[in-house]
Amino acid sequence: MKSAEIISEIGKSKEYPNPIGIMEFYKFNQIASVEQKNFMKRLIGMKKYGEAIKLLQDVTGTKLREAEIRTPASTEIRTAMRKYGYKILGSGQDATVWAKKSGPVIKIIMPSDGEGAGVAGDTFMKFYEFCLENPGLENLPKFSTGDANVFQADGKDYIMVNMERLSPIPNGSIQEALVWILSDHATKDTPWQSLLKIIKQPGTWTDYGGGLSPDAIVNTVNSYSRKELLEWQVIYRLMTLLYLRGRINKVDWDLHTENAMLRGSTVVITDPWFGHAVDQ
Repeated sequence: MKSAEIISEIGKSKEYPNPIGIMEFYKFNQIASVEQKNFMKRLIGMKKYGEAIKLLQDVTGTKLREAEIRTPASTEIRTAMRKYGYKILGSGQDATVWAKKSGPVIKIIMPSDGEGAGVAGDTFMKFYEFCLENPGLENLPKFSTGDANVFQADGKDYIMVNMERLSPIPNGSIQEALVWILSDHATKDTPWQSLLKIIKQPGTWTDYGGGLSPDAIVNTVNSYSRKELLEWQVIYRLMTLLYLRGRINKVDWDLHTENAMLRGSTVVITDPWFGHAVDQ
């Protein structure tokens, strides 16, 4: 697929956060591996535009506009957070994350449309409530009851929550590759034993490996102990459950490696749904 065609396809999506020019895709085509290019084609073909944007960003280092910026509300929020000693750790299309040197982080739902928490806030709160309902699931982030607050900035409502501090999944890691493929198959309800056979085939990773050697991925999976495989099976069952819950709530699936993090070596799903309603 040519760069112009990719740009045109991504531009159709509500997930499209900021104009991406032809040069960004030219750079991607220059430096991406064959596996990464095939992965990009697969994502576009499945209309997973948010994940395609994430892949482009990871490979090229392109910085896309994320969360609400340069509005009276965002200026007010950022000034207040810095006043109280917080520094921004990162941002996504719907939120910013702040922290001090130690302790939990504060996540503020402030979508890039600049209209306050809105649908994105409603969507995240559904996930927050799911986490509170299931405190024993190790692959969910840790919140405490009462840690969600609504506040106003520039006359609009925003949401902030206290969440445990987690670490990003490293780019080019086996965890990243497995999150990609498990998330995709969760939408298909592929039986675990069938999926296990799929991920042990080198050809599978031409589309999902994100640049890793397919043989290296298969060798790593084959080296996993029974306990390690069971941990991935539990993660996959949780993904499947969250996907089905999302369909009930009429929100779209958005679980990729920027919406999963690590607690030590444990994969934690931090934000599996996209903040706009979908038809059933």
